[in-house]
Amino acid sequence: MAACAALIFVACYALEVWIPGTFGGWKTPLVAALGLALSSTAIALQVMAERNLLGSSSGQAGFSILLFQDVAAIPILALLPLLGSAALANAATPDTSAAWLEALKIIAIIAGIVLGGRLLLRPLFRWIAGSRTPEIFTAASLLLVVAFRP
Repeated sequence: MAACAALIFVACYALEVWIPGTFGGWKTPLVAALGLALSSTAIALQVMAERNLLGSSSGQAGFSILLFQDVAAIPILALLPLLGSAALANAATPDTSAAWLEALKIIAIIAGIVLGGRLLLRPLFRWIAGSRTPEIFTAASLLLVVAFRP
């Protein structure tokens, strides 16, 4: 994924595929490269299902890659506002301390989600699954979605 994004970035930057005067010469190709490097899970899973590949070892490996890319999209999307914050604030003298503070906040939130999910939610859902009552599992999942809604 990183190699694909790097190749797309270099190609877009070399071909000057950006709008001059917007967010800078390298930021738009970077966003385009990161977006295009991720595959479409829905389309890939449909194709794999039509060819009966999901049960095979290569199908499972492909599904793992798709799942990883879906998870990788979250920090990519979270870091995108950093590309525009300095340019929108003041193009002549960008405030780098505000950008670093924003980056640290985003990294802390992602780390909190990962650690919270691993240390808190996984044991909670195992305990709920041990009750063998699907309604409780569904209710707990909905409660988490409602509780952590912005």
